Amino acid sequence: MLSRDPSCPMTLAAILNRWSEELPRALSCWGESSDELTQIFEAVRNDWMTNRTESWMALQVPYAGVVEALGKTRPPIYIASSKVVHPSQCLVLSSVRLGPPV
Repeated sequence: MLSRDPSCPMTLAAILNRWSEELPRALSCWGESSDELTQIFEAVRNDWMTNRTESWMALQVPYAGVVEALGKTRPPIYIASSKVVHPSQCLVLSSVRLGPPV
């Protein structure tokens, strides 16, 4: 996967089309575990959110119209998301300016 030219549109399309096969193969080749990498990512993200909240929030850009729609909505607000609860809650609370992220 890494020996291919990633700037080539055909290479990029081929990688994306075969991603479900490429990822496990690459992780196995590198001796990595998807679960372990996920845990590391979540630990780093949670530390960043907790200890450097302002810089983390600066990189989180909501979809167009979301902030306005949330601002016009009265509590209670129910949001369905495939994302982890804590980051989603931080983003929503910050977007409607209900206070600092939790």
